[in-house]
Amino acid sequence: MRDITNLMLEFKEAVRHSWNMYFAKSDSPMSPEIQNAFEHVELGLFQAIVLTPMGALDRTDLYRKQPLPFILAKPHKVHRELPLQVGMRDENGNTSWATSITVSVDSQSSFEFFEFFDWYPYGYIDLPYVKARVASLESKPSLEGSMVLIEQVYCCFSFIE
Repeated sequence: MRDITNLMLEFKEAVRHSWNMYFAKSDSPMSPEIQNAFEHVELGLFQAIVLTPMGALDRTDLYRKQPLPFILAKPHKVHRELPLQVGMRDENGNTSWATSITVSVDSQSSFEFFEFFDWYPYGYIDLPYVKARVASLESKPSLEGSMVLIEQVYCCFSFIE
């Protein structure tokens, strides 16, 4: 496992800056054309900043299609507890985010990265959350496999080779 926290934070900043400076200012940031163009830019940034240094360009097609089992968000070692918002799927396939819960974490706790998240992605964004799937959480095994939001400031990132 390799620490890629700096790469992931550079990627987050590149996405945030690109959207805020060049896409959010358009007349219709919600339009399919703008959204599609930005998806290409975001994917290119992910490839260049995160995957290329890891020699993992063959994993490009998984980004934002499923949680990435090769990029783990882990709690910083100083944290013994972690606030989470748990995603609940309704019958229409939409996700609502439950009230925050706090769980105990240890060095084995891990979450499979899906994306950096902001509540309103069409305006100016800060991407304060990591959306991830619970991979290992000994204190609350019933959450394993669930999608959660974690404040990014609580996370470091590892790449599994």
